[in-house]
Amino acid sequence: MKKCNICNCIVDEISECPICGNTITYEPTVTEDKEKFVWNKYYLIYLLKNTWFASICTVIGLVIAIITKPELDTTLILAIALLIASFLFGVFNRRYARAIQWKYSEKWAKNRAISAHFTTGILALVFFMMSAL
Repeated sequence: MKKCNICNCIVDEISECPICGNTITYEPTVTEDKEKFVWNKYYLIYLLKNTWFASICTVIGLVIAIITKPELDTTLILAIALLIASFLFGVFNRRYARAIQWKYSEKWAKNRAISAHFTTGILALVFFMMSAL
């Protein structure tokens, strides 16, 4: 673990801070058990970069829901749950990729985490369309 001197986050990376993009190669290591993020403008930009697709899916889903005014049924609840899952996959993308590395390689785990984020967003829109019918 290393502490970034720009955003003050403690991250489990070797060369570059994933939050602000600063080089942390020459920073001393820190004895921490897990990553710690500091709420600042860098972390907010990092979250916006990772959840932009879920935000767009939410706006499209709200437009569909406002136009069609569907009843609260199973498909609408499932669409909302998938939107929440898409946000969670966006926010916890790195943590999810690390969690599945016991089964997949590092590159494949990163791709799997990204595809989970996009797949849940697209499925949410499909269920919003199904609830509109």
